[in-house]
Amino acid sequence: MMDPIDVATSLVGLLGSAGKVMALLVTVKKSIDEAPQLMDQMISQVRELEISLSAVQSFLRGIMSAPRGRLSMIRVEQLVALLTEAVLTFSELEALVTSIAKEKGRLPIMSQLTTLWKEDVVASILLRLERHKSSLSLMLNITQW
Repeated sequence: MMDPIDVATSLVGLLGSAGKVMALLVTVKKSIDEAPQLMDQMISQVRELEISLSAVQSFLRGIMSAPRGRLSMIRVEQLVALLTEAVLTFSELEALVTSIAKEKGRLPIMSQLTTLWKEDVVASILLRLERHKSSLSLMLNITQW
């Protein structure tokens, strides 16, 4: 079982992963004249999830001042499960964007996008990022209400 310190350490790693994915997305988007609209949505979702993760990290730093009754409504295991899912989602997104970045220049742009930027996969990742963000926001709202 993880304690809040372990969770905070996991958050640091997850924030680093989010930053890396964000940098890759922005680099790929800048290199493609007609980037898909889903790429803008992905950048926005990663940015918003990064903000939520930072808020959870700040909350954990001041956890001693949080209302105990509210804290008891959320188990550490729930937060760990959510963070684990977020890590898996970021790993999948990073693999997708890295494959596009590596192929840049080898394939014609439109061929590259249709081959590597799989809209159904991207839509699934977008949905999961939104779900992670909503879950983190709900947890924060419960503890601070």
